[in-house]
Amino acid sequence: MSKGQNELRKQSENIQENSLTIYEKSLEDLVSQKKYSEVLEKINETEKNFAGETEVRKVHIRIKDKIIDAKINEKKELFDTEKYEEIVNFLYQLRYIHPVSKKIEKLLRKYRSRLLDQQLENKQDFVFRSKENIKNLILLGKFEFAIEACEDLIRVDPRSLFARKTILDCEAKLRKLLRQSMYEQIMSRQEPLTREMLENPDQFIEL
Repeated sequence: MSKGQNELRKQSENIQENSLTIYEKSLEDLVSQKKYSEVLEKINETEKNFAGETEVRKVHIRIKDKIIDAKINEKKELFDTEKYEEIVNFLYQLRYIHPVSKKIEKLLRKYRSRLLDQQLENKQDFVFRSKENIKNLILLGKFEFAIEACEDLIRVDPRSLFARKTILDCEAKLRKLLRQSMYEQIMSRQEPLTREMLENPDQFIEL
């Protein structure tokens, strides 16, 4: 790469960095106005156009962290009660927004444990409702969440064949989805290169 090309590349990177800073600030402003749905719509649209862009993904993670903090703060009084089922359901709703949030995972571990202790007083009812919840999660394609729910069920009912079989089924479906996702990522990276080869064939050397 020539010196001129290096300079152009650096200029392009600087422009992209500045644009990301402005973009992130605009999302922060919307979060401060509690326009969470609008923020998430913008994030989804951007991710469609910039799939695989690491810096864009980092911005989105930071913004989603701010949304989660704001929503939890809005429910501060709920977390001071013993309504553990309501708390856990609320945290699961937040995880749909931000599946990789460490804060949500930490809170879920804490309140799922409290909920289980609470529900052990009525094991039969818990088993029935757990099975219904697991079936609904699978219908929604939320296989990771279904596995977690199965693990909770096994803690209460260690002999549950339903839970153990469901875990195996969900793990198989997750592996299939992972293979499909990897293939799509490879193809999305290959497409721009193919387009570049067609538009600028002189820049490529035939081996």
